[in-house]
Amino acid sequence: MKRPISIKIGPHVVPVTYVKTMDEAGQYMATPNPSIQINDRIKDGGLVLTLWHETCHAGLDLYGIDFDKPPDEERVVRFMETVLPQLIRENKIFRDWI
Repeated sequence: MKRPISIKIGPHVVPVTYVKTMDEAGQYMATPNPSIQINDRIKDGGLVLTLWHETCHAGLDLYGIDFDKPPDEERVVRFMETVLPQLIRENKIFRDWI
């Protein structure tokens, strides 16, 4: 699988880097410039899921959706990473629209 070096979110191009010395699977960093870091050991399906998860964080940030508490953001991201792909995958009307 070819690993992407950037993800386009609306008008934003967010660089993706792969880090060897990282404890977590991935991380979105808003400052100083938006970027996504992925643990270099993550492969295949785990890579796609981690990249999708961090892209959800990035999308919320880039579109100005703020949360008072990090657990609230994580719950929304978990919803986005799980429910949205399932809706698109299982409902042809949404695939056709995209």
